[in-house]
Amino acid sequence: MERPRILTVEDVKVLLKIGNDKAYKLFRQKDFPSFKLEGTNYIMEDKFYNWLGNLHNEPKKQYIMTMMCHCG
Repeated sequence: MERPRILTVEDVKVLLKIGNDKAYKLFRQKDFPSFKLEGTNYIMEDKFYNWLGNLHNEPKKQYIMTMMCHCG
């Protein structure tokens, strides 16, 4: 059985092509389903992709994504 993958801030930075400041700001967002363990931020891979997929459904989140990724 394959274990769920856990992403770090560094993983998210690479996936979204963002810097440290934006990555840590994202991890502090109330609606970002991350968790902290012994001072280190993590997010489950499936929760990250679900969160990312939901960005297209909410105008406020679309703005956040555009701001972060320079996608639009």
